[in-house]
Amino acid sequence: METVFTEFLLSDDDSDNDCDSESTVIFGAVLQTFLQRESRVRIDNYISDVVAQFTAVEFRRIYRISVDCFQHLCQLLSTCQEMSVRSPQFGGRERISLEKTVLIALRYLGHQENVRIISNIFDVADSSVIVSRDRFISAILNNLKDRFIRWPSGAAEKNDVVRKFREKRGFPGIVGCIDGTHIHIKPPTEHPQSYVNRKSFHSVILQAVCLQDMKISNCFAGFPGSVHDSRVLRQSDLWDEANMACGQNHILGDGAYPIKTWLMTPYRNTGNLTQIQKRYNAAHSATRSIIERVFAMLKGRFRRLRYIEVQQIKTVNEIIITCCVLHNISILDGDAALDMMDDDEEDNIQQNAVNNLQGPDQQGILKRDQIAANLQ
Repeated sequence: METVFTEFLLSDDDSDNDCDSESTVIFGAVLQTFLQRESRVRIDNYISDVVAQFTAVEFRRIYRISVDCFQHLCQLLSTCQEMSVRSPQFGGRERISLEKTVLIALRYLGHQENVRIISNIFDVADSSVIVSRDRFISAILNNLKDRFIRWPSGAAEKNDVVRKFREKRGFPGIVGCIDGTHIHIKPPTEHPQSYVNRKSFHSVILQAVCLQDMKISNCFAGFPGSVHDSRVLRQSDLWDEANMACGQNHILGDGAYPIKTWLMTPYRNTGNLTQIQKRYNAAHSATRSIIERVFAMLKGRFRRLRYIEVQQIKTVNEIIITCCVLHNISILDGDAALDMMDDDEEDNIQQNAVNNLQGPDQQGILKRDQIAANLQ
C-alpha cells in the first residue's frame, strides 16, 4: 500500500510542473483516503473537491483547454448518443456523467500518465478510463469532426484565407500548407517493421493541411512511418479532391511532394538557382513553416501524441484525429496555445525530394515560374 501511495504522489510523466497546483490540493484527499482504506488508493470526490478549486489557469494547465472551451465542448457533446448517461447496453445502466467522461478523456489525451494513475484520480476502474476515452473519441469523430475540420468554403472565406497568407511574405493564392509528422507509437502486433521510420522508431504519419490561423483544414493519419510523404498524399482523399477544392489557388508543400497546379513546392537547390528562384524559395519556406508550428502546438497541447502506447492502429489513428478536432475547437474558442508549443518537436523527418514516376507536371512548373517572376 505504501508503494502505491508513493507512486501516486510522485507520478508525473510530464517534464514540467503543470500539475503541481493540483497535487497540493490532491495531497490531502489522497492522504485521507490512504488512512481510511486498506485497498487501492483512489481520490473521492475529485471533481467537486479538487477540480472545483482550480483557477482558470490551473484548469488549462492540467486539462489542456480553457474552462470556456471545456464548457463549450460539453455543450456540443450533450446531444450525442455516444455520451448518453444511460447505456443502450446492459439494460440502460447509468454510466459516468458527461462532464466526468470529458475530463477523463482530456486527462488521457493531455498527458503521458498511465491509465492506473487516471483511474486513481477519478476513482473509477481502469476499464472505465478506456471506456470513457472511447466514448469521447466516438462522439468527437461521429459528430464534430466534419464540422470543425473542413476546407474553406465559399468565395469570401477562401479570399480571406488567401489575403491573410499573402500578407506574410507576398506569396499569392495560398489556401493552406501541407506536411506530415511522425507520431511515436508502441510497436503494433501486425507488420511492426513497416512502422519503423528513418530515425529507427515506430510511428504512424499524420498528414495535415493548415490555414493561416493555424486551424487544420484537412488531416489523414495511419500510414506506417516507413512510407514517404508523397505516397501518403497519393493515398489520401486530398489527392483526388484538392484540384477542385483549390480551384485557381494552391497549397504549399516541401520538396517531399510532387509539384501540381494545386501544390506549389520549392525549387530544388542544386547549386545554380537564380535570384528569382531563391526569392521564391525564401517566401515559400517562410510561409509554409506555419504547418510545423501547428504540429508543435498539437503535440505540446496533447502530450499523448508524443508517444501513444496503444497497439491497435485503428485506435491510434482515432486518438490522433480527435486531437486535431480539439485543436480546432480550442482555436475557435480563442485559445491558440502558443505557450504550449512542443520545443522538442523533431519528428518531422526530412525526406528526399520526390521522384515523380509520372513525369513533371508542366502546368504546375509553369505556374510556379509565373509566381516566382511576380514575387517582390
